[in-house]
Amino acid sequence: MTRIAFLAGLFLTHAAVYLTLLLLVAVLILPHYFNREKVRDLLTERITARAPTAEVRLGQARLVFLPFPHLSLGDLSITFPDRGMIHIAGLKGYPEPRSLFTASIRPESFHLRSPTFIIRNPQAIASPEPSEGNGGLFSLLREMPTVEGTIRDGKLKVYGKNPLLIRKIQADLSIAKKVRLSLQASSNFSSKLMLNMRSEGNRTELRATLQAKRLRLQRLAPYLSLDAAQRIASSRIGLEAEISLTDWGEYTAEINLSPSRLSLTTPRGRYDLRLNSGRASVAGDGNGTRVRLKNLDLARPRLQLSGNMTLGSGAIGLGLDLKARKVRVPSLASACMGLFPKEKAIKEAFSIVQKGTLPWARVAAKGKNPDSLLSDLTIRGRL
Repeated sequence: MTRIAFLAGLFLTHAAVYLTLLLLVAVLILPHYFNREKVRDLLTERITARAPTAEVRLGQARLVFLPFPHLSLGDLSITFPDRGMIHIAGLKGYPEPRSLFTASIRPESFHLRSPTFIIRNPQAIASPEPSEGNGGLFSLLREMPTVEGTIRDGKLKVYGKNPLLIRKIQADLSIAKKVRLSLQASSNFSSKLMLNMRSEGNRTELRATLQAKRLRLQRLAPYLSLDAAQRIASSRIGLEAEISLTDWGEYTAEINLSPSRLSLTTPRGRYDLRLNSGRASVAGDGNGTRVRLKNLDLARPRLQLSGNMTLGSGAIGLGLDLKARKVRVPSLASACMGLFPKEKAIKEAFSIVQKGTLPWARVAAKGKNPDSLLSDLTIRGRL
């Protein structure tokens, strides 16, 4: 017992000496390196190296020594003309303790209070070519320094064809051999967003879990490249997804759907679809996307649906191969005639079969775009 007490006392003595030296170094050295003007100049130098037109404004900068030495900034603004800005109400930056004894002070962690990120004209901001896959994102990941950080009460505003607002952002970030991110927020396109992300394989792969409640996909449609997304008039979707992205441009997602509704439009029609539950998987690369539907239980139209969809680019076009079970004919007729009210073939088909339930049915079609699918449409079923 005496030996344990001696070792504990020795440890506490060494710790006290180390902390005293650390505080002494911070008090004597840090003020010579950090004041408001020097901090602003350092930020400007680092930021303009990547964005030459950026403007940096700093309200307050001070050194805090207790309980641990750190730099506290207030009212920091970084403006990118014609592209957006970042405003941070408060920032605390903690140095790596051992670096205080060297000529190069390295950051260890940061904490952002009430940051606001604003993006203007997102469509005008350059994005990677399709051949580059997700290269731009992973290049950024590989360049990130080792650091830990938090964001509290953050906001993201995107001003484009449809303004997007993500608010109440609470995020924890860890960048080491792997990158880890945990985020919760609400938005004007989803009542609740939860994202957990981690990198794999020397930051060449990303895996993430996403939860969204009451997702309004139509607000995101202008930012999506898929033509099908532009056919969504309104929606309230609940989903949980397991997502994977790679540096070489491949992506996959496993999606579980909870009760949702979706209003679809065509050039001449519209139909409100309701979903009870279902699953879907998505896989793709720069050449196209493949979607597999698994046991979608639809309340409107009343049927159970499975099958495959191909959403390609260029000559690949679009393809459908869907299988339905327990199809109630009146409900299906309402959907088809709602979406395609002028199609004679649809009217003729449902004038022959007006009632009953189809044990199974199969729909197959190909086309270069959604409007051309009807030209190669095949429907088979059993009454």
